[in-house]
Amino acid sequence: MRRLEMLTVFSLTLAVALPFAARAAEGEGAKREEAATPQAEPTGQRAPGWWNSPQLVEALSLSAEQREKMDASLAAYRESVTGEGRETLASFYAALAKGDWEAARADLKQLSERSAAQMQARGDLKLDVLRVLDDEQRALLVESYPGLLRQGWDRAQGGRPRRGR
Repeated sequence: MRRLEMLTVFSLTLAVALPFAARAAEGEGAKREEAATPQAEPTGQRAPGWWNSPQLVEALSLSAEQREKMDASLAAYRESVTGEGRETLASFYAALAKGDWEAARADLKQLSERSAAQMQARGDLKLDVLRVLDDEQRALLVESYPGLLRQGWDRAQGGRPRRGR
């Protein structure tokens, strides 16, 4: 029974830790890509969303009002996901090391809920931003920058938006 319990905890650990590890690796890949990509000119006090890229502002004919709404969506997203749960993850690993299965399960539940909430918030950000575009702008965005929909919009993205898939 103890072996089964340990395997269950290990499986759940992987299920929770892998998205965190993937996000960290994705961030490292983005840093390498940013270093190889010419950086966009700073846009003053604007948020770093793709909609503030001079290239996309021009290509999509984005208005200042549209960009302000998009900036507000990004700000609301960032406020909703503050505190990435690193303390809970550390607590989870400490509980595993001690063999405190109940504490580990409680931490794991918090991590799982946090992960689901973050996924929902990232999806809501994309919905809120894309709703600001008119049909023509959205079609042009999808046609010209198909990979943009799959990129993370929740961190500074310096450089040009990728056109690839």
